[in-house]
Amino acid sequence: MFGSTRYYDYDENNASVKIGGTFLDRAHWGGSYNFAIKELVLDYAFQFVDKIIFEIAEQNIRSQIGTSRFGVVEKEHFMKEIKGKKYPYITYELTPQLWANVKLMRA
Repeated sequence: MFGSTRYYDYDENNASVKIGGTFLDRAHWGGSYNFAIKELVLDYAFQFVDKIIFEIAEQNIRSQIGTSRFGVVEKEHFMKEIKGKKYPYITYELTPQLWANVKLMRA
């Protein structure tokens, strides 16, 4: 298995969607795999929304570092309930303009 990612919580009124649940097989950690997958997902989503939101657990430093490479802006810290327990999370936001800047810098 290579891995997976998904869209969730589409918000038509806010013209936004969340992306997350990205899991790569350990053999594919590091390198350019995560960026390549997200580039496809982000480019597609920005045809339909004005904002992409990432929710990442505060202790998940690896995901925070990886997501920072997409040009996201940290928006808020909050407690997310999962199966009856609350965990600290951070919301990051990405706009088409921020994403375009990242792609220009990588070109």
